[in-house]
Amino acid sequence: MELIKPRTLEDIHFCVDMYLNLNDETFIPADKQLAYDNLSNLVRRNKFVRMAVKNNQIIGWIYATPGLNLHTKEKILQQSYFCSNQSGISAARVIKVLHEELIEEAKRLDIKLVMSTGSHFDEDNTFTKILERYGWERRGYIAIKKL
Repeated sequence: MELIKPRTLEDIHFCVDMYLNLNDETFIPADKQLAYDNLSNLVRRNKFVRMAVKNNQIIGWIYATPGLNLHTKEKILQQSYFCSNQSGISAARVIKVLHEELIEEAKRLDIKLVMSTGSHFDEDNTFTKILERYGWERRGYIAIKKL
């Protein structure tokens, strides 16, 4: 598995489509063109967007942004979007490698706290439980890694 930045508009569209295919439009309506434009803008501005690619196929992607919570003094690097089209052990591996890359980005930026949140569709918190198995601290739908 290779971790790379999106290289083409097709990569960006594939990532957005992967995410929106999992979205329930009746709960959170989405605007596909707006999503394409926003992810394209993030990639052009060299923000943290990484794809997991296996056999020349995108199998997952992540976007995270540095920021401050209103109640903390230290910056955090927070995952805003994560998506994979894998299941089972392969899905867990995608989660692991993309989050390892997220940790490396936090180290590069000298950020000491990394946060990743599960989806509102993941009522059993499976996503954050997987991160917990890889050494993250978890409470419900939130997993953190202190560096």
